Amino acid sequence: GARRPPPARPGRGARAPRRVRPPGFRVVVRPSPWRLGPGRRALLAEWLRGWVGAACEQRPELAAAGEAYLRRRLAECAAGRLRATVGHADLLALPADGGGR
Repeated sequence: GARRPPPARPGRGARAPRRVRPPGFRVVVRPSPWRLGPGRRALLAEWLRGWVGAACEQRPELAAAGEAYLRRRLAECAAGRLRATVGHADLLALPADGGGR
């Protein structure tokens, strides 16, 4: 069967080429920022909920301020006034011998 690299884990893109280089594969990483705005309101709102939720999970004392911030920013999102650029990188592992093209 075809060789496959191990599955990627969230948040590992920047370190993966150095730390998760499967034997027999070459790893290519390219920046691919997500630009979210009025045309992707549902995705922007979901990302915002997760981002604020993660911050409040890490620092529970931020819960009250986080809820107020989230309400305000979700209202801006619904009105089409919110934009975000989320740093992201795409990672591709290819067989080093050129197989699987």
